[in-house]
Amino acid sequence: MPVNRLCRKTAAVGSLFFLWMSVPTRAPAAGTLFRHPSYPVEGGVRFVAAGDFNADGHADLAATTGSDEVAVLLGRGDLTFGQERRFPVGSAPEFLTAGDVDGDGVPDLVALNRSSNDLSVLVGLGDGSFAPEVRLALPARPRAAILGPLDADGRTDLAVALENGPVLVFPGNGQATLFDPPGSFEAGIGLRSIAMGDFDDDGNRDLVVTNFSDDTLSILFGAGGGQFLPPVTHGVGPGPTVVVVDDFDGDGREDLAVPNGGSTAVTTISVLLGRRNGAFRQPLEFDTGSANPGRLIAGDFNEDAIPDLATTTSSRIAVLLGDGQGGFAVEQQIAFGCCLHLHGTDDFDEDGHADLIVSQDAAGVPRDDIVLWSGNGDGTFTDSLLEAGGDRSSSFCPLWVEGEDFNGDGIQDLGATSYGVACIGFIWVFAG
Repeated sequence: MPVNRLCRKTAAVGSLFFLWMSVPTRAPAAGTLFRHPSYPVEGGVRFVAAGDFNADGHADLAATTGSDEVAVLLGRGDLTFGQERRFPVGSAPEFLTAGDVDGDGVPDLVALNRSSNDLSVLVGLGDGSFAPEVRLALPARPRAAILGPLDADGRTDLAVALENGPVLVFPGNGQATLFDPPGSFEAGIGLRSIAMGDFDDDGNRDLVVTNFSDDTLSILFGAGGGQFLPPVTHGVGPGPTVVVVDDFDGDGREDLAVPNGGSTAVTTISVLLGRRNGAFRQPLEFDTGSANPGRLIAGDFNEDAIPDLATTTSSRIAVLLGDGQGGFAVEQQIAFGCCLHLHGTDDFDEDGHADLIVSQDAAGVPRDDIVLWSGNGDGTFTDSLLEAGGDRSSSFCPLWVEGEDFNGDGIQDLGATSYGVACIGFIWVFAG
């Protein structure tokens, strides 16, 4: 699951931060899926990436912090972590992702630095430590990034979406410099997310970005060698935030779905069905039943082998079941209150059905929890409240959620970060 900042910091008071992680000290209470002692991390947690950084077979954690460092905590496989290690990066890192940048089989880290307008690459040494950062300058604030092979040379490339464009593509070179100088590709205004696909079936990976400010998607078709053609723009609804790539009509071509979250009067999701040669049909609009659809995920929620969609709106979770022909209809609306954030889907209660992970921020709602909506296998969900520790009146605000097996028991666990009213940050790891 991708790492995303999900709410605003509500106050700048306090500087002690904690890593909440599960320790199997006793059986959980009946009806409870997760438990959560704590671990301190100074400086505040912003974004988190998981990986096996020391090749011991156990999941580790890396987090960007408010002290302009990446903190790395090596897992022991029992939901405990060793002493954290710190590695300097740029100013105000806001995004972190892990991948094998140099092709040696060891995970590396890429941090996007908001205030210094650059990115930091930390090359993993295979023992849980990292070489000093390789700093790459950017012309403006980075907003999102994706690592992956964007051409046919087998190396890992890096695409970075700057907030007001352009998209910069750094071709991996397999050398000490890691990347060749970037190509610059115009996309739109107010970039919010970036995704990858092969929309014209030519074997070269393409990129798609959401342009929040001009209500469009831009598709950059790959030409090989880290080069991309001029963008092809598709209009959608107001304020597109996230783009999801899947085959919604079963024709073997990749389609696009995006929530239109730029207006309180809009309640729709736009779906663009792929055609031959990278073309897309005019957007189809599907009503979610509530305003401001935001985070969007795809999954097979009713187990009919057809992709479905789930999104958060201003006050609800909407589940839309696919008909296999590119159409969607609302199956369930879950009323929940203000400021919801939908993070992903997985089978966390091991009943064979896809579940939803949801958090709620501190905008007037005194909650300190994550909610797991357990799938029933028919497109409907039942809630299970997951306490995140501490005083419920403290109004903590989850920022990130990711699934990983942190204790090696084969059961999906959860990691999460938050800011609270006292600017106290947490990483929570909930043992399944």
